[in-house]
Amino acid sequence: MNRLLLSLWIVLVCTSSLFAVDPRELKPGLIAAYSDDPSKPSATRYRLEPAAAFTMPANERSYPGRKSVTWTGYLQIVTPGNYAFSATVQGGEFRLNISPPDGAKDLVAVYVPAQPNRAVTAIGNELVLAPGVYRVAASFLTREVGDSRVELLWQGPDFKREPIPYFFFGHLEKDRPKELANHERLAFGKFLFEENGCKNCHAAPAGSGLVDRTGPDLSEIGKRAYPGWLDAWLADPTAIRKQTTMPKLFADDAKGRAERFAVVQYLSSLGGPLVDPLRVPNVRDEVQSSNRGKSLFVTTGCAACHANKPNAPTKKPRDDDDPPAPFDAVGSFYGLGSSAGPQGTYDLGALGSKTQPAILANYLRDPLKTNPHGRMPAMGLNNNEVLDLARFLCRTIDAKVDRKNPQGTALQPDDIAPGVFGKPDGAFGKLSVEEKWKALGKKLIVQKGCVNCHSVSEHGKSLTAVTFQLKREDLSKNSSAGCLADKPDVAKVPTFPLTAETRSALRTFIQRGLRAVDPVGSVHDPRAAMKRFLCLNCHTKDGEGGIAAELADRMKQLGRVENLDSVQPPRLTGIGHKGRTAWLEQVLISGGRARPWMGLHMPQYGKDNVGFLPKALAYVEGTLPDSNEIVAKAGTKLLTEGRTLAGKNGHGCIACHDISGVASGGTRGPDLALTTARIRRDWFDRWMDNPQRLAPGTQMPQYYLGGKAQIPLLGGDPVKHSEAMWEYFALGPGLPLPIGLEPPKGVVIAVTDRPAILRTFMPDGAGTRAIAVGYSGGMNVAFDATQARLAYAWVGNFLDASPVWTNRGGAPAKPLGPKIWAGPNGHPWAVTDSQSPPDFAKQATDPAFGAGLPEGKAFHGEPRMQFEGYTLDAGGNPTFAYRHVDGKGTVLHVEETPAGVKSAAAAGLVRKFRVVVPAGRFAWLDAGESDKEPRVFGGKREAEMPATARIVLSQSGSKATVLDASAPSGATWVVMKKSGSGWSVLLRLGEGSSAVTITHWALPKDDDDLIRGLPSPTK
Repeated sequence: MNRLLLSLWIVLVCTSSLFAVDPRELKPGLIAAYSDDPSKPSATRYRLEPAAAFTMPANERSYPGRKSVTWTGYLQIVTPGNYAFSATVQGGEFRLNISPPDGAKDLVAVYVPAQPNRAVTAIGNELVLAPGVYRVAASFLTREVGDSRVELLWQGPDFKREPIPYFFFGHLEKDRPKELANHERLAFGKFLFEENGCKNCHAAPAGSGLVDRTGPDLSEIGKRAYPGWLDAWLADPTAIRKQTTMPKLFADDAKGRAERFAVVQYLSSLGGPLVDPLRVPNVRDEVQSSNRGKSLFVTTGCAACHANKPNAPTKKPRDDDDPPAPFDAVGSFYGLGSSAGPQGTYDLGALGSKTQPAILANYLRDPLKTNPHGRMPAMGLNNNEVLDLARFLCRTIDAKVDRKNPQGTALQPDDIAPGVFGKPDGAFGKLSVEEKWKALGKKLIVQKGCVNCHSVSEHGKSLTAVTFQLKREDLSKNSSAGCLADKPDVAKVPTFPLTAETRSALRTFIQRGLRAVDPVGSVHDPRAAMKRFLCLNCHTKDGEGGIAAELADRMKQLGRVENLDSVQPPRLTGIGHKGRTAWLEQVLISGGRARPWMGLHMPQYGKDNVGFLPKALAYVEGTLPDSNEIVAKAGTKLLTEGRTLAGKNGHGCIACHDISGVASGGTRGPDLALTTARIRRDWFDRWMDNPQRLAPGTQMPQYYLGGKAQIPLLGGDPVKHSEAMWEYFALGPGLPLPIGLEPPKGVVIAVTDRPAILRTFMPDGAGTRAIAVGYSGGMNVAFDATQARLAYAWVGNFLDASPVWTNRGGAPAKPLGPKIWAGPNGHPWAVTDSQSPPDFAKQATDPAFGAGLPEGKAFHGEPRMQFEGYTLDAGGNPTFAYRHVDGKGTVLHVEETPAGVKSAAAAGLVRKFRVVVPAGRFAWLDAGESDKEPRVFGGKREAEMPATARIVLSQSGSKATVLDASAPSGATWVVMKKSGSGWSVLLRLGEGSSAVTITHWALPKDDDDLIRGLPSPTK
């Protein structure tokens, strides 16, 4: 029990005799009533809410239950003092009343009158509240047809303005309307209707918003599953995987066995049949691989849903000595009214009896490719990891399943053909016995409804689903018929693995809800998703869910050292107010990670399945999706203070947090360079003020006590401290590291006081003839010797060269830090007779200048570019030498010396060139490119400008690269539009020997104040 909740419980229990309501009797949440007509009970829908909040976009106002919303229950006050309630409201009138426990007159905590077409925030009068349990009643009455929104907050004697945490609210079980259980059953029935794919066979009304659920594509099932497993699966799916939604389709009599045999013959022919490989495995290697997979199964989180018992769906006792209270299905926010709760398991069965490791590994790389609406996510594992995991999973064999093709049945194809085809045509009689079985199987998977849930294509043509006689109207009249009969006839209808509870919920939804969609619209979606995708098997939200203690212990035992203090994923309580919408999209859809070192992986269910969640998680808390823009208006002085506060001379954030890819020295917290991309500013300020309040039990210390920061910088003002740190973190990946945090030495390839140089394979276009250089200041570059170009630069750690050598080797080395700059494609220098720019795009694809050729092709022409090696100065810094030859045999000699440079706000790459330009010719350097039109800082952009101009190139997101040059008189910037899209910036030099220096400043944000803070180009 965390400290905050424990304190709350102790205070309330010790003073319970003073309260009209015993706090120990309270159940979590408020009773919410949504109605189109409060005078008609039938028009009201009830559910429990963690708090009084919602956002309802106008495009969802066709849903019922929008004209009036009320919340009733109790609010627990622990600390005596002055409290002020506030609300942001749009689209109607809102009122919150609270009733003191002593029976005194009701208090109006906050009232917000309706204002047309805009959101209004009102703050109520301060109320002096003593500890106790106060009855609360909130109401929202719609006044217009646009967006509706209610966001309720408070502030009190020891905390800032915040959404009211769920654990301060509660209700009495006796106060629940009798319809609440029915409405929860209705929601559960809808969930089951979706999860069992009922609408695939029984049409749902247009605009119902029902979620799609289909099975895997069976077009090549024959090469994924053994014939014997398919036969066992079709005989009884629940015997293989008891949690499956796959129905039993075949009777256990002779006819059913013959039909099943026919379907197996057809399915096995689709890309198969799968047979055991002939090769003799390297047992030792496969055992080692399987053992690694066993650990991965636990540490990555697979075990949270498969072969693991999650937390039992019971309420926690008030005291460790008290017996746990029985699970309250109606009182669960995320169980949708079911006795199973929001957590669950899915047994995998004996996968070694189904498939082979290589086949399973291919599936695990991208499960949604096989089953777009499936519940198996991609786990972000690399090729070696998925193979290790597949080998572990395939170790399990079911002795009752014979993987070989079944040996036939007592009935022959001609015996069952009349029941399948009616009257087979003459062509059927001419087929071989084997082909007859396949023809029957093909017909049966249509008749049985298999293709209503599974895609099946043969020779590029998809099989068409049938329309069943039993339509939605029939189900509404008699919901106990067909699939929902107490004892369905498997010879006539699919027999789903339903219990009395699930069958009752489905009937309720079909009878009362199939014509109407969920009464709470988008507010319902996150709840259903929590149960549908088993989110709460790992995460906690509003007091429910979380990784089971036994599994957490196993994760710690098998995990890496940096994981030992944090195997639990982030809490989802309040995530709508915490997470930035764009970041939540990255996490849910693009594999974004703030803790990339964690063994636990975030499942990727795909945009079509969870793409609505980033907005819906905000809506359910009464807030709105936030802007993607990161605003950083402060100058470099405040950035410098923020950098100091993050370092060893400030709050010491580096003791626990990674920053810009550089690991902390102790317990590893989220990378702070991602702070402003991940979280909202208001949440950040509240977190810095009192982290224990937002996440009870967190290891994050409280830096501000009594309204004063313990560090005297900026006068010890907590507001200024938070602002300075926010502006510093807003620099993002590549920010200058805080004092005391240096890239660790000896990370695979050590960088000492001299540069580390390694010829190796490098990713991202640097190629197989790359030269990687790591400098002691944390700047690193990759030089591509094939095209004689500096390919890119990154900051932080140097290289993990293990991919080049481990296993079979040959994979590129891995840069250990964020990339801050990348050069244009192709050899970057050219020579011309005139001042007209060369065609760098054509040169980038020319094999004479080192461009690649298709596999198996060789270049037999005359090379026009040659890398001449590198030399080292006294400090070990390399200078790369190369030459460029034009079509007339004129040679341009170039020497390039890269180095790193830093300012308070940016990291920079310095490139010093020594160029010998032939007489009467012009030399050109392809210096940079951008998607948007470049601009000149402090001046007007022209097509040609002196090299003294400071050029700003917009980069991905809101980032920018600033080009500074120190070049001889007459050197010119040439800005030109590229063919197709984008812009190029070229540097033109006249004849003679020239010393040129170009600095590429990598700014995390295109901001004039940051650019002004950069050192002068002449320095």
